[in-house]
Amino acid sequence: MISTKEKNKSPKDSMTLLPCFYFVELPIVASSIVSLYFLELTDLFKPAKVGFQCYDRTLSMPYVETNEELIPLLMLLSLAFAAPAASIMLGEGVLYCLQSRLWGRAGGAGGAEGSINAGGCNFNSFLRRTVRFVGVHVFGLCATALVTDVIQLATGYHAPFFLTVCKPNYTLLGTSCEANPYITQDICSGHDTHAILSARKTFPSQHATLSAFAAVYVSPASAASPRSRSTAATPWTSTPASSSAPASRPTWPATRWATSRPRPRRSRRPPRLPRTRCGCWPSGATTPCTSRTSR
Repeated sequence: MISTKEKNKSPKDSMTLLPCFYFVELPIVASSIVSLYFLELTDLFKPAKVGFQCYDRTLSMPYVETNEELIPLLMLLSLAFAAPAASIMLGEGVLYCLQSRLWGRAGGAGGAEGSINAGGCNFNSFLRRTVRFVGVHVFGLCATALVTDVIQLATGYHAPFFLTVCKPNYTLLGTSCEANPYITQDICSGHDTHAILSARKTFPSQHATLSAFAAVYVSPASAASPRSRSTAATPWTSTPASSSAPASRPTWPATRWATSRPRPRRSRRPPRLPRTRCGCWPSGATTPCTSRTSR
């Protein structure tokens, strides 16, 4: 005979776990990464060209190389992806071990989520929840970066070092800057095309959007732990089979009776009978003491 504990530990079969992962989730993440590659690392999509003022000092700041930035790209990826993914995996691992050990000692049927058997492989709750949270985190980062790149290409806002890398040739205008101070033509003579392209894509900031998404996603994900299956968490609980009360009859928790007050009974007064003039009350007499009653 198989005990109840062993039955609860037996994995469940799933026919949609692997097909959903291979044909729905994985293609979506892969297409997002490929789109991000063409938007970020190639010149296939050009940003909108916005005009600027001649000799604008706000756009003539010194240019800083990518590897010399205060927060370079490698540090940004580490803070926005590696650190949240590692913290999620660590938290899920600790939670899975604690639940398995505590509920294993108690001998109950609750605890960690049960395993799922799909395609001949056994996937426990730790693996499924880790892949779920980390996969959603990666997709969210890619989607945030895609939306940021599209907005940057649509706005074409200039970076503070735009004129430094652009090196505009004002002689190509045919007129002086005094006569036409606002320039809309492309008169850049700089040789670093990648720097010029990145100088036209600065709003909104890629660092700000990715960092904000990582911070917003990690805070709810860290709190999304499985709820306890104890009966005290529900307002209505069924009486166990070992109890003397029937199992189908719902009972309130003890706190309900401790906090509730008994409803006072309302006393019902007997109907008021008419009083006679002689001062007597008619009580079953067939002949009243007087025929006229006082109102």
